[in-house]
Amino acid sequence: MSFVYLEPFGPAAQQRLGRLIASAKGGDPLSPVTVIVPSMYAGLSLRRDLARQGGLVNVRFMPPARLAEYLGVSSMAQQGKTPLSRILKLAAVRHFAAEMAAREPLGAVAAHAPLHSYIAGIFDDLSVLPESGLAMLKSSNPVTGQVVEWYRLYRGLLGGHYTREDLTRAAVAAVAKGEAASVLQAMGFIVFYLAADLSPAESSLVSALGQDGLCAVVLGLTGEQDVDSETIKLAGQLSPATGRAVPVPPRAGSSGVCHIAIAPDAHEEVRRIVRCIVHDAGQGVPFHRMAIFSLNSGAYSALAINQLEMAGVPVAGPDPQLLSDTPAGKLVLYMLEALRTGLARESVMRWLAESPVYISDRANPAPQELAAWEAISSAAGVVRGAGQWQGRLDNYCRGLQEKISSGQTDENGEPLATDDFAVKRDSALRLKDFITRLAADPPPRDSSPWKNFTAWAGMLAKRYAGAGSWPEEQLDRYEKVIGVMGELAAIDSIEPGGTTLEGFSRMLAECLDTASGRAGATGSGVFIAPLGSARGMEFDVVYIPGMAEGAFPPSAYDDAVIPDSLKQQLGEGALLPLRSVRRLNSRREFLSAVATGKRVILSYPAAGVEGQRRAYPSSWLTREAQILHRETPGALPARPSGPSPLSSSNLEDFARAPWLTVIKSVQQGLESADALAPADLHDYDMRSLAGWRASGQRPDRHFLAQGGGMLHRALAMERGRAGDAFSAWDGNLAELAGRSGRLGIPAGRHFSPTRLELWARCPFQY
Repeated sequence: MSFVYLEPFGPAAQQRLGRLIASAKGGDPLSPVTVIVPSMYAGLSLRRDLARQGGLVNVRFMPPARLAEYLGVSSMAQQGKTPLSRILKLAAVRHFAAEMAAREPLGAVAAHAPLHSYIAGIFDDLSVLPESGLAMLKSSNPVTGQVVEWYRLYRGLLGGHYTREDLTRAAVAAVAKGEAASVLQAMGFIVFYLAADLSPAESSLVSALGQDGLCAVVLGLTGEQDVDSETIKLAGQLSPATGRAVPVPPRAGSSGVCHIAIAPDAHEEVRRIVRCIVHDAGQGVPFHRMAIFSLNSGAYSALAINQLEMAGVPVAGPDPQLLSDTPAGKLVLYMLEALRTGLARESVMRWLAESPVYISDRANPAPQELAAWEAISSAAGVVRGAGQWQGRLDNYCRGLQEKISSGQTDENGEPLATDDFAVKRDSALRLKDFITRLAADPPPRDSSPWKNFTAWAGMLAKRYAGAGSWPEEQLDRYEKVIGVMGELAAIDSIEPGGTTLEGFSRMLAECLDTASGRAGATGSGVFIAPLGSARGMEFDVVYIPGMAEGAFPPSAYDDAVIPDSLKQQLGEGALLPLRSVRRLNSRREFLSAVATGKRVILSYPAAGVEGQRRAYPSSWLTREAQILHRETPGALPARPSGPSPLSSSNLEDFARAPWLTVIKSVQQGLESADALAPADLHDYDMRSLAGWRASGQRPDRHFLAQGGGMLHRALAMERGRAGDAFSAWDGNLAELAGRSGRLGIPAGRHFSPTRLELWARCPFQY
């Protein structure tokens, strides 16, 4: 009997899910049903979509890990085991790093800190292998053999903790023994929706539930034979009857892809997407029915979120910003760096400049003192060390006090401005008090327990954060940073020898290199996420930017420790995926993302994301362009040169085709916005100015150039650059006299050329 269903990604798969839920409920709408979804984002999207079709009661959506937790956690608790966190993984890897570094062939490389995250990932892969597979790898070559030995030591140290695979094995055992009957009864019929890349234990759990008639599985098909081969193989593992079934017909047509855009760079690419989003919103498409998916999530997601927020458009999805890059993360990490360097002046000033440090209370932020403290500490000759800070600041204050009391005059015979000296003296005293208070709470001694370091660092973070005045989203990230720091105390269970300030700082920095949360509530704005998050969702419009050759899909390199040649020796059905399989998985992710949208727009930057190197379209984008070209009669290249087929090298020549937009410059991007909508107020102004100039009008007569605004200043600077008069472009700051406290040019006083030269050389020193 088959309980596995093969359906194309998109509406067909969702309709199958709806029928399975209705069949499981029978005539009782309150009967429980549980849907196992690829992600919680997919669960929220499915709940809304299915509820619109007639209501949804007593249906739960959860990821696979949550199901394993429901079924197997009691067994783990009886064995006295606790979950294995990422922090404990890294700590266990580093626990044996010194031992591995003392031996060949890894040698000193084993002690290299950045290697440890990679090794932790290798250990996750090894955790699914049976002992026979580990033995084969151990004897394969010296490097792999040493890594396997390292893994066995790591696994022995963490014997009191369980991995996700261990938890799933326990769930399989609970189902087989009937120990999970009460839990399964409460969960009702279980549907695994668009399952993919199941681990051995997860496959066993699905098979165990399916054989008892407790679940059904919906697998997504793309219509491409090579991509679907892995899905059909999985179906055969779960239910042999399904594995012999005939798959759906091959993919025909361009699916939801309806347009392709080429932009000069990534910024202009995203600007065009924002213009399209604003235009579609004006046509009645809700923001939450639009999405942006990308492989280069760090660059494109951050850029898209920034641009949409500038346009006042709400966003949703995972936040690409790492905890280490948040204000709270920088406050803690830069504080530890300052203390680790012995209060080096450069480190202290970086801490004050780049994080929200509060001096003594929540109403006195240190950045307000930064400019003065930077100048004062430099003039005082501070280098590092609490004693040096205090002693040299005392000398600096005494020197200022002497100038105040002496009644000295400058080279023009005018009395020195003692008020300025008094302000500097008071600021220097505040700086001294700040350093003294910071140095009064030194870090714990070397080899102190991890919990001592977490308590000490947490106390200092709370003192200098002033988090009560932070925005709500930043306050949430602050709590996460404090939570991660507190979790480091658990390392004492596997490293009773304690740690040092350097070791604590390094571990905390690595643990904070994780997602900071979400950018907004799902369903409240434009959904922005990595491509892998798209599976199981549904939108009216989907944008997939960054489709340049070499970046989409990313290059799949052979693993240095367990290369494909070794993985193939593990036999048929190897548990470690080959590079070819990983590339097919990437292709499946792309096609499943395309299937989530009724309209899909692809794009790529002609200059790449991080530089001006010429970029070419990905083969995946070119394939979609060829389909659109075949389906659009009469679309000819702009420069006919014979019957040359469309390819990545001549795609831009088809700019006249209705399915292609080519933007060669920012100016052309503004002009093309006429058919869309301005992305924000700045975009509106720039388009207005571009139209003004195109009509032959002088820019200085535009309304934006009136009233001393930014455009007025820019035009004045341009005239100064082109003219021969002594202007602000050349350094004439006379017009700022009395209006710029930052530059320190008081009104009504005359300065000798010597003093002006001194000021020009170093304004802060002056």
